[in-house]
Amino acid sequence: MPTIHFQDTIKEQLKYAWIIPVFAFIFALVTVVLLATLKTAEYSSTIQVLVVQKYTLTDSYTASKSAEKISSNLAEVVGTSTFLDAVYAENTVDLNELYSLEEAEKRKKWKKMVETTVVPRTSILKITAFDENPAIAEELANTVANVIIMNGSEYHGAADTVTLKVVDSALTSSYPIRPNLLMNGLAAAALGAAFGLLIVLLRKPSKKGKKVKKKGIESSESDDRDFDPRASIDEAPVPKEVQDPEYSVLDVTNYHLSVQQQNSVVSASFERDMVVHPDPFRQ
Repeated sequence: MPTIHFQDTIKEQLKYAWIIPVFAFIFALVTVVLLATLKTAEYSSTIQVLVVQKYTLTDSYTASKSAEKISSNLAEVVGTSTFLDAVYAENTVDLNELYSLEEAEKRKKWKKMVETTVVPRTSILKITAFDENPAIAEELANTVANVIIMNGSEYHGAADTVTLKVVDSALTSSYPIRPNLLMNGLAAAALGAAFGLLIVLLRKPSKKGKKVKKKGIESSESDDRDFDPRASIDEAPVPKEVQDPEYSVLDVTNYHLSVQQQNSVVSASFERDMVVHPDPFRQ
């Protein structure tokens, strides 16, 4: 039945399920090794700046929304070349190597060195700096925050109605943050598991039938499906007694005895074949 054959196919495919964890492990291992070898480990330092909007002429809700908007604008300003020039002018962090690059490459690398986000539903600007040296990462975060506070009015345009101040001092990580080996390894493992599962599902099942012994006769499922009882009867070996009858047509007595012997042998052979291979046309 189709259901039985489907279940057999599933069982056969499950024998190769070991491929899935093997591929997951290989993908994860290769990814972690490559990242650890090719990528430079970087530490992070995070500092938070609060943007406060005075609401002398407006209500508190409008002032709060205005502060959130200003925080978003400042987050975008940090990634610009003008802001980078202001940080470079502070001369607190050595950025000569960065300035030796072409303009496009310099801006791209600067955006990777410093990341800014706004805490949802607040006006808190989170600044995160990255570097191979944790001390340099911390100094860079402090410098960026100081430039925002000192030159903030040049970017938000609200003059004295906006106040910027540090609410969380720089917090530096005690271990490398980038690249994230754990997350990348897990992602690679998931990809490897999916690839292994695909190989198992696309693998062609074996076409060899299972051998079954029944009444001393060895056969297979594929042979049983192709069995033709009529062909077996026609191809059945003829007994030796029928092939080589030993009688003389001139000897009447022996002739009749030999004919009777042939009929009995053929009848016995036919009955034996019908027991092994029943007639499929008999109702």
